[in-house]
Amino acid sequence: MKKLALIMDSRNRQMHSDWPKGIVQQIKKAGEDAVLYTFCCAANWSRDQEYNNGEYSIFHLPDLSDFDGVILDVSNIRTRQVAEGIVERVRMAGIPAVTLEKQVPGFPCVAVDYYSAMTRMMEHLRESHHFQNFWLMAGPKDRDVSRQIEASFRDYLKSQDILIGEADVCHQDLDIESGREGFCKFMERHRKLPDVIVCASDAQAIGVCEELKAKGWSVPKDVAVTGFECFEGAYYYTPQITTVSRVGEKMGAMAVKALLSQIKGRTVADVIYCEPSLVTGESSGCHVTPEDVTAVMNRRIVERMEINAYREELLALESALMQCRSMRSVAKALSEHMKRVSGSAFYMICDPRLERYSNAIDEGRVGNIEEDLSISVLSRTGLPKEMQVVYAREERERRDPMDQMVSGMFPLLDMDVAGDDMLLLPLHFGAYAVGYFAFKNVAEHLSKQVYLHITLMAQRRIEEMYREKKVTYMKRRLEALYKTDSLTGISNRMGYQSDGESLYRILRAKGKRTVALFCDLDHLKEINDTYGHRAGDAAILGMAAALKDCCGQNALVSRTGGDEFVVLAPYTSADELEVEIEDIRMALRQHATARHLPYELTASIGFAISCNSRDETLEVLIHTADEKMYEEKERHRRQNLTLRSQGKMKNKSWQMV
Repeated sequence: MKKLALIMDSRNRQMHSDWPKGIVQQIKKAGEDAVLYTFCCAANWSRDQEYNNGEYSIFHLPDLSDFDGVILDVSNIRTRQVAEGIVERVRMAGIPAVTLEKQVPGFPCVAVDYYSAMTRMMEHLRESHHFQNFWLMAGPKDRDVSRQIEASFRDYLKSQDILIGEADVCHQDLDIESGREGFCKFMERHRKLPDVIVCASDAQAIGVCEELKAKGWSVPKDVAVTGFECFEGAYYYTPQITTVSRVGEKMGAMAVKALLSQIKGRTVADVIYCEPSLVTGESSGCHVTPEDVTAVMNRRIVERMEINAYREELLALESALMQCRSMRSVAKALSEHMKRVSGSAFYMICDPRLERYSNAIDEGRVGNIEEDLSISVLSRTGLPKEMQVVYAREERERRDPMDQMVSGMFPLLDMDVAGDDMLLLPLHFGAYAVGYFAFKNVAEHLSKQVYLHITLMAQRRIEEMYREKKVTYMKRRLEALYKTDSLTGISNRMGYQSDGESLYRILRAKGKRTVALFCDLDHLKEINDTYGHRAGDAAILGMAAALKDCCGQNALVSRTGGDEFVVLAPYTSADELEVEIEDIRMALRQHATARHLPYELTASIGFAISCNSRDETLEVLIHTADEKMYEEKERHRRQNLTLRSQGKMKNKSWQMV
């Protein structure tokens, strides 16, 4: 099975739906053993270049050496480095390629002769209607199509000895609102209307007509208006727009025929022209034979019903997405609420670090995880080699995505039926690429123009969830810092007061007894005075380490004061408690020995065990343990006085090792 790729950018979030549709139709018509993968983005509508760079990430997804050929549309890719990079990758892959609209050295190009098409339009306006005064609303200056249209317009009028000034031409985007704006610009320059306003798109022409109506003028009575690059909706507009025929599907078919010819080793012309035809309409004053009213109304009713159905699905999807709390639930909502357009299979594949980050937050981990999992490590140039299948629905059976990691597109996205197609769209946070969506067998639905919209909705929700989890994580980090002793990393007094009471209540509710240890480092002031505060810090760290190592994972270890520590834990037995206390003392001695400390490291430890009586409180339990600790501390004080009098205490200079 031949794998063919179509790489294209949209135009103002409007996908070139005719091209993949024409390609797939031609593959099926010719009985070719081929499938189509369409890589599309919407990177030329936003003024945020960081966002646009994220859209371009989809172009980094395919390993072009996996494909037998590629069809390129670089005419709409406004970032020159991106367009050049794609072309270079195709050359490096060494596979046949065909371009659409814009010629690239070394590749055959399927192009529309827009110059000739505009010349035919101008001949019709001049010879059939005898118009003398013209305005041209051209497209963006950076589009080759716009340059061809303007050149033909100027050249034809020059041949007719009709002068065109700079005020008679303006450059606008190709949408309806730009048509409105362009007309207003013309009226600022001129006092009266021309005979005809020639537009570079049907959408522009409709915008001009709407603005004329708003100002009380009639088309074509007061001024004629023409469009270009016919689109389906313009057929139903009143007055019907004079334009040139739609050739997108034809171009797609011609492009894939040329590509398959190359794959088979045949020679292909450098430029293959697709000729549009003139479509006359009422907007230029032409008489149009009325079509059967019933047929027209039927089409309009069906179209309106479909539009309403899509709108309802979009509203339902938007509502469902707001309830989603995981990437998988987002993908599931998108698949289930857009059944009309999600195709025979649907996938969402993401950077696995997103899932790991999400799980870490959900599990309450508040360690320094952001260094590995935060947005700062996500790619700004492409996608990671290893990706996670977050969601996969194939035909009528949903594939279990759990723990499924994939490297590259294949074999996961293999298609084995000739004429199958797949649409791949980017998932990103600004400039950071985080994954992609894949819809199988949707070429026939692309004209609905919903795919870029629904994936943008899903993308925004996923990014919102990521930000929400980031906020949750940062709140937990701040809370942990607030409740954590900065020197030892164990709970401080705030943490003890918050978590200690909670632990005590939980154990009591379970019918378990609580043991409280109140520990006080011996001679900390003397250590600080004699050896310095670094030595005192080492003693405190030793005490914290001993308590954490000996008291178990279920214990809450806290430093409640300079030399005071409190441990709360489930009580097991008197024997185990005695062993635990002795282990703490042993750990302190071992710490002092291992660090070559110039003093003995000891602690006074008192304990109390709850009886879970009705009037017992944690405060009473801690107070009892505190009193017992002071009793032991007094014994240690008397012992140390004896040792001092005998000269047996260590007394030498100390440095941290």
